[in-house]
Amino acid sequence: MSDRDTKAAADTATIAKVYETAYEAGVIVRTSGNNIIMSPPLVITADDVRKILSALDAGFAAV
Repeated sequence: MSDRDTKAAADTATIAKVYETAYEAGVIVRTSGNNIIMSPPLVITADDVRKILSALDAGFAAV
């Protein structure tokens, strides 16, 4: 969401930047329009979760 007060959705360029930054950090997420879709493996470790969250944090920080 680009504006928490109005609940306006982020534009596709913003979502693309989050995707690219997460990818560069070693995590692949999917996008659909202005949505980020996560599909973690069925078997996931705490380290995997930390890596995913770190990559998404970097992506959100980049925008």
